[in-house]
Amino acid sequence: MDTPSGIKDSIPAWIKFSVQAPGEIPYNGIYYDPPEEEKYVFQHPQPKAPKSLRIYESHVGMSSPV
Repeated sequence: MDTPSGIKDSIPAWIKFSVQAPGEIPYNGIYYDPPEEEKYVFQHPQPKAPKSLRIYESHVGMSSPV
């Protein structure tokens, strides 16, 4: 990204791991695609989606003018 104060880098949204070099402020995004033998293997099946919508929290009136 080129800004009036200079060029800046941003970490992409799909990066799941970032590191900071010693003595530096910015972070560097690391993309790691491990070999098959190092990939995580889930131990349990994924839970089934509920049949109906579940609302756990709501804030009535927060966006209305007072």
